[in-house]
Amino acid sequence: MTNPVQAAGDSADGSLTSAAANAGASIGSSEETTLEGIGSAVPKFRRQGDKISNGVGAVGNALGVGAVTDPIQAAGDNADGALTSAAANAGASIGSSEETTLEGIGSAVPK
Repeated sequence: MTNPVQAAGDSADGSLTSAAANAGASIGSSEETTLEGIGSAVPKFRRQGDKISNGVGAVGNALGVGAVTDPIQAAGDNADGALTSAAANAGASIGSSEETTLEGIGSAVPK
């Protein structure tokens, strides 16, 4: 036969465990919704700088003035590469911040 105090304790423990799991699921769902909303708000750009500068270079070469347009082509290619790198670094930084924040929240939950 089960002790009534033990039964009440087991029931309370089960309720608290269930509540913690439900809270975690709710927080996760809110995070997902928030991050998807942020992702949708970011405008989508395609890398075009290198294509434009390469077009300038091709036209310059076709007209026989490639020496004049080569520096323009190189500058456009470099700018496109820098912007692509900056976007990748920004994404990595945001991901790292999210990870740190979520780990902090997880660590704050009593065990």
